[in-house]
Amino acid sequence: MKAGEICNRAVVFVRAEESALVAARLMREHDVGDVVIVSGREEGKIPIGIVTDRDITTELLAEEVDLDAVNVGEMFIGPNLVTVGADDDMLEVIKEMKKSGVRRIPVVETNGTLAGIITADDVLCLIAEEFNLMAQLLVKQNTR
Repeated sequence: MKAGEICNRAVVFVRAEESALVAARLMREHDVGDVVIVSGREEGKIPIGIVTDRDITTELLAEEVDLDAVNVGEMFIGPNLVTVGADDDMLEVIKEMKKSGVRRIPVVETNGTLAGIITADDVLCLIAEEFNLMAQLLVKQNTR
């Protein structure tokens, strides 16, 4: 299975100049744990960073930083954004998540634009679904 087949394409995103407060409000509004920081036009968003609810809590709130005074681009854009391609096999995605120590990974098209996002929860659900199918096969086999 390919990353582009299972990624969540309804990605919540912010521009680098948006405040951390805007990012936090978007996470709350959409009930998500992260927003992807993008550059580019609406039809060609390019991921350049990611900010999580944990980032905001540990990096900003714990230091009593005014969330409205800091842009997400100032805090959460770095050269180390890990992405995977939409055509990458899920086993490769899982290996990259493990190697990079990330629980969320943006999926990009061949031109670098944002296609979606895959989370560790998505991976666990996929694996559970596959195990369930195997269990159903074993039950069916035993009843024949």
